[in-house]
Amino acid sequence: MRVVATNEPSPFKIVGSVVKTLRGFRGWSQAELATYARKHSKEKISAKTVTNIEKGAHKTTTGKLLAIADAFEIQVWQLFVPLPEGLDEVSAEKYFRSQATLARYFRNTLEPGRDGILRTARLEQQAKLSDAV
Repeated sequence: MRVVATNEPSPFKIVGSVVKTLRGFRGWSQAELATYARKHSKEKISAKTVTNIEKGAHKTTTGKLLAIADAFEIQVWQLFVPLPEGLDEVSAEKYFRSQATLARYFRNTLEPGRDGILRTARLEQQAKLSDAV
């Protein structure tokens, strides 16, 4: 079996980039994000945890990702979708609302499957790119 290298970033790098960008939009420090995330969960989340997640070096738990997504008031799967370049805070809010709308549409029209969340994220990204053209 031959392994083919890809230029796609790892899911951990994508999550880290999204978390760092959203935290910047909110003007939160890593410690503040950890505090807000702990309000939504019993998970032990520290500033160091946030640092490691942002670096893409931390294989974290689902519970921590859920808590961070709740702190940002987004769905957890949205942490796995790379943000478009040049997004500002207002555009990001609109972007996440449109993603949620597309997700509801795809969830109601696509067969659920093993790869359902990733497939939905890819389709949403394609839809966003086609809207930009």
